[in-house]
Amino acid sequence: MSDSEEPHPSVPGAAPLPAPVRCGEVEQVDPPATARHNQWTRPKMVTFLRELAATQSVAAAAKAVGMSRTAAYGLRNRLQGQPFAMGWDLALECGMQALAQALMDRALHGQEIQHYYHGELVGTTRRFDNRLAQWLLANPYKVARKPLAPEYARGFERLLEQVAAG
Repeated sequence: MSDSEEPHPSVPGAAPLPAPVRCGEVEQVDPPATARHNQWTRPKMVTFLRELAATQSVAAAAKAVGMSRTAAYGLRNRLQGQPFAMGWDLALECGMQALAQALMDRALHGQEIQHYYHGELVGTTRRFDNRLAQWLLANPYKVARKPLAPEYARGFERLLEQVAAG
């Protein structure tokens, strides 16, 4: 046993206690030169936002960049007010605009129903959902989550460039 190590006082025959660490004696470890596989990088963030805009699925976008859904939400929460978090909102807003257009198309043009007889297509009819049309007319501003987002959606590419640049 060295001078700085003493046996544990309460347990006979126990391993010695480590020497106490004094302030200022902690070694600093340099960060790795390359990013770890499970670390967010700027290119991963940009790819994630593009995938989120395309799929409207956080899980699918995270999987596309090799990250977890939880890690993506954690990053968004850490970067509130920064380009990544704003890009997240805009990516989802793009999907809401596409959904709004699909709802409007369905309300105006109905849904085509195919009719089969003995496995053969024998005809089609159109079914209109009047409740959907009534809801759209009564709630035109509820279709999109953020009324100002379409103005900012035009700058989505610029926002992605800001995320990539840092």
